[in-house]
Amino acid sequence: MTSPTVRQIYALAAALCERAGEAFPETREDASETIERLRIENGHPAPRLDNSPPRRSKRSRRDFNSRVAEALAEEDIDIEDLGLRQPTLDDAFLTLTGAPAESFDDEEVAA
Repeated sequence: MTSPTVRQIYALAAALCERAGEAFPETREDASETIERLRIENGHPAPRLDNSPPRRSKRSRRDFNSRVAEALAEEDIDIEDLGLRQPTLDDAFLTLTGAPAESFDDEEVAA
C-alpha cells in the first residue's frame, strides 16, 4: 500500500475545509491556528502542534528513488534513469567557483 500523494493530501484538506465552512489557510501560521482550533473543538487529547520541521527517517536510497519514480509516474513524467550519489570535491569546487577543477591547469597554480 502506498501513501497518498501530496496533491491528494492537499485536495483532501481543501475538501474538508470546504465541508467545515472554513477558509483554506494561506500561510503555515494560519494552518497551525486552524488545525489547533479544530482539534480543541473536536476534543483532541493533544491539540497543540509542534511547528518544528519533520524529522527525516533514515530510509535507503533505493526507497527514496522508488518514491521519486512513483511521484514522477503519477505526474506522467517519463524517466530513463534515476540515481543518487554523494557529491565529490569536484562537485563542490564547481558549485563554489562556477568552473570545473580541470579548468585550472598546473601553470596557473604554480604562478
